[in-house]
Amino acid sequence: MASVDHEYCLRLTALCVAEPMMMVTQLMHYGSVCSFFQKYRDRTTELMLLTWSKQIAEGMCYLE
Repeated sequence: MASVDHEYCLRLTALCVAEPMMMVTQLMHYGSVCSFFQKYRDRTTELMLLTWSKQIAEGMCYLE
């Protein structure tokens, strides 16, 4: 994961293998996509969802 360098992939800084297992990533100013969507659900447009879907798909394609 250290060599992953893509605009739509989050950088993994460290991995804590103790219980519970946790990942340390770069700072996400708005939190996770799920929490952002829940907080701003009424202001989320179809175009935003389409854009996010496209970005997620591009990041996944890069990782494949």
